Amino acid sequence: MRLDVRASWLPLVASFAFLMISPQALAADDDDDIWEMDDKCDEEDDSDDEYQNSLYDSQTYTWTTELHQMTYDAELAPARRVRVLARVSDAPGERPVVVVSHGGGRGLTNPATVLTRWSDYFADHGYTVVTIAHPPRTSAQIAALCTTFDLPEGPDCNASHSWDRPYDVEQVLNFIEAQAAGPWAGRVDTDQIALMGHSAGATGALMVGGGTRQVGVRVLDHADDRIATIIATSPAGLRPDNGLSEDSWKDIEVPVLIVTGAADITDANQPADFRMDAFRGLQEEEDNRRLFIDSAGASHSFFALNARACRQAVGDAECLEMADAIQSAALAHLDAYLSADNTAKDWLENEVVDEVVTPGLADLTTREDIDGFGD
Repeated sequence: MRLDVRASWLPLVASFAFLMISPQALAADDDDDIWEMDDKCDEEDDSDDEYQNSLYDSQTYTWTTELHQMTYDAELAPARRVRVLARVSDAPGERPVVVVSHGGGRGLTNPATVLTRWSDYFADHGYTVVTIAHPPRTSAQIAALCTTFDLPEGPDCNASHSWDRPYDVEQVLNFIEAQAAGPWAGRVDTDQIALMGHSAGATGALMVGGGTRQVGVRVLDHADDRIATIIATSPAGLRPDNGLSEDSWKDIEVPVLIVTGAADITDANQPADFRMDAFRGLQEEEDNRRLFIDSAGASHSFFALNARACRQAVGDAECLEMADAIQSAALAHLDAYLSADNTAKDWLENEVVDEVVTPGLADLTTREDIDGFGD
């Protein structure tokens, strides 16, 4: 329910620089990326209300957009430039905030094309949403980082997107706090911030929430206690070359919703339950949940709400039902843990989604009910 688009500028502390950016220039700045939501999944029948959920719903509101840019000195990358698109809710009072982080290892520069359906959906339901474009490093910066971390250069070096994302998020959280003390005063609640990510964004979100990761000779341990809850769709699991271990997620203290499915793989060598590893590594708490979609259409890109591959696999009707399920669970999770909505928590605790979709299609369960590593 976007009303208009505004580009704004605000001078903040010395570690930040904000520039006015035109929407037209920003929209022309990026290539398509398979990890983003494609708003043209099917030009013949795609529509604005296609993914409006009915399983769980709450009041809707209007919102406005603001484009912001910030710079900071990252490791071996001075003046790293991060752009965000803020969907600022017009709902009354101080609104909770959802920070959204995309997938894909090569980086993006245009936040206007990042996880648009997820971002619009949360904003429609009264959340102020800040969507990040994590920028790519130059080849020279990647080589320097890999050398410093004692990692092989080339495709086997995953240091760049693994290392940078939590630091990007830190800067965005600083930005939100500064906005809350300025133009967003009285409109956002900085004590109620969620972090939602897909794929590499989900893995990074779990690191910000308290996870750890070995990156060459360095340990990525950059938790931020300003995050109150996490939604992680399609997070990475254990692989010999990605620095994650069974202990990577054990210190996460905030409620987590993991969302994945039967076809959620990007490599034929990945085991079918690869993206369940993060859930198994979480603490055995009732507020840690996993939604599993058992469908051949539950591909990796589907969890970014890109429907193309899903439609090809199982058709429109099942894809829409699946999208309804994952959006409903995500919104209920936010309402329960950011808005302290008891109705939403009851919806989750009673696992309503399992009962109202096609039998066997969706399974919402708590970490208490699933064996972890070593169980």
